[in-house]
Amino acid sequence: MINWQPIDTAPKNGDYILIYDGYDVWKAFYKKRKWYCDSVNYKHQIPLFHEPTHWLPISDLLQPLGHL
Repeated sequence: MINWQPIDTAPKNGDYILIYDGYDVWKAFYKKRKWYCDSVNYKHQIPLFHEPTHWLPISDLLQPLGHL
């Protein structure tokens, strides 16, 4: 089971994590007091429009799900 964490516990060291902003899930990182995600062409980072509420380490998605 995937357990989303409150955003106030998210790492703010520039590492990519998954965040949820109430609308979508983004692969994002924190820099200069803002959350950023990659733009469509991956050459630029853009700030998120909505404040995130929860986060998840990307590594959590790589764990085996087990039997359904």
